[in-house]
Amino acid sequence: QPVNWTIGSQIIIATTSDRFSQRESEIRQITNISSNGLILMLDSPLTYTHLGLVQSVNSITVEVRAEVGLLTHNVVFQGYVTPTWNDTIAACPSGFNPDEFAVQTCFLGRYGQEIGSDQFGAMIMASQGSNVTNVTQHIVVRLSNVEIHHVGQAFRLDRYAIHFQSNGNMSGSYVKSCSIYESFNRAIHIQATDFITMENNVLYNIMGNAMFLSDGVEIGHVFRGNLAVFVRTSSSLLNDDLTPAAFLLSNPNNIVEFNAVAGATHFGYWYRFTDQPEGLSLENYPNYCPNRQPFGRFVNNTVHSTGRFGV
Repeated sequence: QPVNWTIGSQIIIATTSDRFSQRESEIRQITNISSNGLILMLDSPLTYTHLGLVQSVNSITVEVRAEVGLLTHNVVFQGYVTPTWNDTIAACPSGFNPDEFAVQTCFLGRYGQEIGSDQFGAMIMASQGSNVTNVTQHIVVRLSNVEIHHVGQAFRLDRYAIHFQSNGNMSGSYVKSCSIYESFNRAIHIQATDFITMENNVLYNIMGNAMFLSDGVEIGHVFRGNLAVFVRTSSSLLNDDLTPAAFLLSNPNNIVEFNAVAGATHFGYWYRFTDQPEGLSLENYPNYCPNRQPFGRFVNNTVHSTGRFGV
């Protein structure tokens, strides 16, 4: 479909290879766009093959194409990049192995050559604190067409790129058409907060779980039309982030539709339901059972080229 992107913008082209292909997602800059918006000229050739095929499976026509996401936006929220850390880290010869009992031979460079970082980025946090209910709405957050880059802080809890904590009802709030990339912690973390819409966002190079519902009491969220590329394992967060998912949902009563995941190190969509809340919500809702809540919707989502399981 045609795009209305501008020359000079950066895009991410997702890998379409096998489950070991995390390094094959590529960033390029647009140098020209055809008049119909269907053809993009890039600043350099692609290093890897990215499929663009139409196949017939049991008489059903299926399009197999690399997802392409826009990273550049006019409004930029970016952490400070410390120059003294900008050393080039060589690619690990044996790469990354996503198998359950695999022994990793490298801590850095396991997904190819990379640039060093202090992993201390900026963050956006909205937190009401105590006296949270779904009756009164105290906080509204609306982010649209924002480029959120070099964010999140490794080795620190609650230091995510975007963090909604203990806000109760946030209906009318949204994160739409934003890009979140190079995050050293989770991209969007939601805890004890309900009714936020996450729509048409592009996530790339996220350490740990990308979109995360925390305690098991979070309901009414809409995850629609988002693209998550290269969500990768993190050794600097919690155990859940060692085997991360692009979408980790701890309550079934949410809507997940028309999303795409590619090139993650482990999982695409992870539904993890417990018999009681976790974290701060256990004290507030001791008799609440996340695994007995009604199922919202899971429709037309795709996942490919991930290290472990799609769903």
